[in-house]
Amino acid sequence: MKSILAMTIAAVLLSASFSVSAQSGANAPGTGAALLEQYLAIKDALVKSDATAAKAAAGALLKVITDKQATLQPPAAAIAGSTDLAVQRKQFAQLGNALYPIVKTMHPGSPVYYQHCPMFANGKGGNWLSLEKDIRNPFYGAQMLTCGSIKDTVQ
Repeated sequence: MKSILAMTIAAVLLSASFSVSAQSGANAPGTGAALLEQYLAIKDALVKSDATAAKAAAGALLKVITDKQATLQPPAAAIAGSTDLAVQRKQFAQLGNALYPIVKTMHPGSPVYYQHCPMFANGKGGNWLSLEKDIRNPFYGAQMLTCGSIKDTVQ
C-alpha cells in the first residue's frame, strides 16, 4: 500500500513539475520542463542552421537527462559531439522520437506540437516537437522553413 501511495505521489509531483513556461523555474534534471527547454533550444538552433548553438544546447540537455530517460542520451551526445548540421539533424530526428513518448506522459500546461517533415531523410520523414503551431522546420532551416505538418498535439 505504501509503494502505491508513494508512486501516486511521485506521479502527481512529476506532472505538476512539468510546465513549458520559462517562468516556472522547474528546470531540475529529469523534469519535463528541463528536457523540453533544452530540446527546444536545439530545435531553434537547427531552424537557424546554427551548428554551434545546437551543440551547446545538446550539451546542456545531456546534463538534465536521468537514467530513466536513457533513450535520449545517444542522440543528444551525438549532437553535442558534432558541428556537422547533417549529422545533428539526423540525430535530432531520433531525439524527437525518443522525447515524444516522455512528453505525452507529462501532460504539459500548454500545447506541445509533434510535427512532421515528409521530405527529410530522402523521403522517410522526420518528426520534432514544438511549442509553436506554425511550422519552423529544423531539418532544412531556411531552405524549407515551412515544410511540414502537425501529427499530434500533446496537452
